[in-house]
Amino acid sequence: MAEQLIPLDVCEAYEVYETLGASAVLRSNPAEWDSVIRMLRSFYFTRSEVWKPAGGKTPMAKRLESHLRAEGWVEGKPLDHPLVHRLDGLRGRVGVEVQWCQRDYAFDRDMRTFRFSSESGVVDVGVVVTRGQSLHESFRGTGKFIDATTHMGTLVPLLRAGYGKPCPVLAFGITRAREVNDDDRRDATEVQRAERPRRLPDAAVGHAVAL
Repeated sequence: MAEQLIPLDVCEAYEVYETLGASAVLRSNPAEWDSVIRMLRSFYFTRSEVWKPAGGKTPMAKRLESHLRAEGWVEGKPLDHPLVHRLDGLRGRVGVEVQWCQRDYAFDRDMRTFRFSSESGVVDVGVVVTRGQSLHESFRGTGKFIDATTHMGTLVPLLRAGYGKPCPVLAFGITRAREVNDDDRRDATEVQRAERPRRLPDAAVGHAVAL
């Protein structure tokens, strides 16, 4: 289903994986669908940002969350439940979580949150934006990332094992296609700002990237 709905340019820039027809469920929430697609299209990162010392939220996570705030997404718990944690973005019946490089058990927490929120009828679909496996592998041997962190290589096996069910989950893995040179950062920022007010035509379709 994802390959029939997600715009081609998004699929070329991200690794895509879904469960339970999540792309169709997200698209049934058209305002949130448009907002997520705009976020993915406008996102970029630089190599120097990746190499910044660890501590606090990364520039990449901040950039994604800034888009969410600018478009009316709120951070919070979708459900008052002791096993449910705060999501980075809530709007309507859609939840978004951004995971750049946390320990991989964060995905267990995210999937548990989506599960309970779906079972309680407050979230229709969960969206996760994380590092693609190819991006993770491209830094192998540099000492920057360890395997037991959040990226598509640790998320997809959980989704295949049923984590998150009955909530449909749509995962996007950031690839090097979203990397820009530091000299090009200003131009990328202008593109990001210009993308926010645009709405996508309902007929936009694409093909998902196979993992």
